[in-house]
Formats: sequence, structure tokens, C-alpha cells
Amino acid sequence: MLCIENSPFTNNVMEVLSEILNNQRIFLTWDLAKLYRGDGTVHRGIEDFFLKHLDRVKECHLHDRTREHSHEIIGEGVVDFRHYLELLSNYDVEYTIEVRPIENALRSLKVLRRIVED
Repeated sequence: MLCIENSPFTNNVMEVLSEILNNQRIFLTWDLAKLYRGDGTVHRGIEDFFLKHLDRVKECHLHDRTREHSHEIIGEGVVDFRHYLELLSNYDVEYTIEVRPIENALRSLKVLRRIVED
């Protein structure tokens, strides 16, 4: 199985992927924070691509994004985790918290649990 992450996703990349995603061994990794620009807005074209291919998402990377940095503690940035996790909840997806050091990953996990439980 090969999972391709949205980093970076150009129109050409999405066009080629759309053609080969019917291959039963090619899937997607959706890095939620990389869906956002530094100003907090969403790359709509990339979001639309993933929404169209939700059934091909097998992995999701979780970390937050601020204006200055990515790979931040969940809950300290602009990512709408509740929205995207709800969209993925009906699919078989592996989740990876991409935050360092371990203490910050644990803080992220606590916030993530509250998001999911609400």
C-alpha cells in the first residue's frame, strides 16, 4: 500500500492522482494542518480533492498550525479538527499525532479526546 500525503499538492499532482487512485494499492494521507495557509484560510482546491476521495484516505496526520508554525499542539492554532474528524469518522483511517516532544504530543492527545467526546 502506498499513501500519498498532501505536501505539496498542486493542480497537476491532484490531476495525476485522480487518474491513478483507482489502483487498489494507492491511497491518501491527509495532513490536516497542511490544508491551511499561514493566514488561517483553507486551500479549497485541496480540500475539495480530499472530500471527493474520502474513501481513499487511509492515514491522517494531526497537528495544529499557527500563523508562524506548523506541527503545533492541537488546539493552539487554526485547524478545525472537529469538522475533519467527523468527515473521516465513517472510514477506516489511522491517525498520527505529529507533535514533539512527547509531552506536547500528550497535551495534544488530551485536547483531541475532548474534541472527539464533545
